[in-house]
Amino acid sequence: MFVRTPRKAIDPLLRDLQAAVSCVTPAVLRARIVEGPPMRAAITFGGAPPRAKVGRGQERWIEANVAVEARQDDAETGSWRTHTLRYDFSLYDSPDAGRALLAYHFHPNPSGAGYQRPHLHVRAGPGWSPRPLERTHLPTGRVPCEAFIRLLIEELGIRTARSDWDAVLSRTQAMFETRRTW
Repeated sequence: MFVRTPRKAIDPLLRDLQAAVSCVTPAVLRARIVEGPPMRAAITFGGAPPRAKVGRGQERWIEANVAVEARQDDAETGSWRTHTLRYDFSLYDSPDAGRALLAYHFHPNPSGAGYQRPHLHVRAGPGWSPRPLERTHLPTGRVPCEAFIRLLIEELGIRTARSDWDAVLSRTQAMFETRRTW
């Protein structure tokens, strides 16, 4: 997708992320823009903590946090695209502070310290592990928001908030795949 400004590079991502989360919640994602250069955006639900109730009548909450940076994609055409700096897609059993039931993370540290690759945390403490899995970085590939929402619906039984959820997730994940940079 060809866009001419950093802000216009962020808008389609925000729109698609909102469509994806709308499959399980009416809550609205917001983009907090930090003017650059480079222009950055933190996309999340409002509130503290920034969680949204999912499903109808179920007691589960999610966080969807994505930080991106707009970068010029092609100097010749002047097009821009977003680059993911970090993400956190988490499921909770409480609307306030507490440990996630599961959390998909990518949060590299510019200094190179700590775990640098996409990973999963699971609230579990199996006897065969030297520490709880919620403190263990279980490696994953890059996990798009759509895959997280699909997991909630198909594997964890979270009720959908819209009847066309499968088509919405398929469409927005296809757009994600055309825009992703890694």
